[in-house]
Amino acid sequence: MSGKLKRDICDLRLPGALVGEAHHRIEQCIPKELQYACQFWVQHLQRSETSLLDDGQEHKFLKEHLLHWLEALSLIGKTSEGVLMIIFLGSLARVSN
Repeated sequence: MSGKLKRDICDLRLPGALVGEAHHRIEQCIPKELQYACQFWVQHLQRSETSLLDDGQEHKFLKEHLLHWLEALSLIGKTSEGVLMIIFLGSLARVSN
């Protein structure tokens, strides 16, 4: 996901662009495998029983791509799932001293 997610991933340029009008563009810019990764990486993390740590791989990903990930989820109609995943990620986080 780190190599694929970016700001304005579908080059819609307008924050208020309607998803329905850009469906074909979304399918091109967010292929099925990226959609799957965006939707299920947190579940895979949960099953791995990994704890999130400051400066860990997941933390670095979220620092760089949180908004890009949320944008992709929004474009594929999975915003509410993203909110739940963020809440779950918060429960896994451990803060180092």
